[in-house]
Amino acid sequence: MNYKEFPFYQQTTLELIFNNTVEIYRKFFGWLFFFSFLFLLMMNVVSGYLIADKFQDLEHIVDHPELMVGVFSSLGKYLFICWLGYSLYYLFIHYFIIIKYLEPEKSHGVMFMDILKKYYLKYLIITLLSSFIIGLGTMIGILAFIIGSVVAAIFLGVSLVPITPILIVEETGIWETIKRSFRLVLKDFWQVLGFLIIFYLIYMLFSLIFGAIAMAPYAGGFFFNMLHPAEDTSAITNSFQLLNQPVYLILNSLLTALITPLVPVFTVLIYFHLKFKEDQEGAMIVEG
Repeated sequence: MNYKEFPFYQQTTLELIFNNTVEIYRKFFGWLFFFSFLFLLMMNVVSGYLIADKFQDLEHIVDHPELMVGVFSSLGKYLFICWLGYSLYYLFIHYFIIIKYLEPEKSHGVMFMDILKKYYLKYLIITLLSSFIIGLGTMIGILAFIIGSVVAAIFLGVSLVPITPILIVEETGIWETIKRSFRLVLKDFWQVLGFLIIFYLIYMLFSLIFGAIAMAPYAGGFFFNMLHPAEDTSAITNSFQLLNQPVYLILNSLLTALITPLVPVFTVLIYFHLKFKEDQEGAMIVEG
């Protein structure tokens, strides 16, 4: 693909990157929302089946400690499914955004098969390695006390932000994708960090608002159980069971689907900003 034909292949500013994020989001809102809702609904159902139900066992954990094995088993299965599911979702949404501009004639089915055949397995390995790198860096940072681990986590997390568009656009190998991500971001680290801080502050604000709306039908029972645990030994587990109700699952999926696609949209724009600057610097060196 000719990445230079992407309409947002350009150097950006804070105002411009947010305007472009809104433009892409509005242009493809219908499909972005539809795909996100389907995925999030499936993940919420899996969460309810594997996690919420198992919290009932916590009531009896003192008398039957062997139940803890089942709790941890369900938690492990849930984390494994989350890794597979979210990797597939974010890979597809990144690919969708890029391809819709560069190869608009390509159908959604073809896109999905493309990512399964060309990128998914590599992406799973890349996400594992990236998580390991961030985790290792955070552990090493603890040697410099808590602040060291926080700095290490932020630095490594920011440096690995554009791995998904790099894999798709440049079709790099596993280690090369990770190395390319570091090389691109480190040239403009502070600006990228600033973009991400402001973006995620806004994103978390909307997440809190939508989460509160999704919880509204059950808020009374939830807070009563949390504030009066002595009145019912199963209060805490009943509170978790509230999150397994059909109305909550659907409402939470609908609301979360409104903002989840913004993350890959923003990431794609950061990548093309960094790629443009790298190409411009390379052209200046050649001319010099």
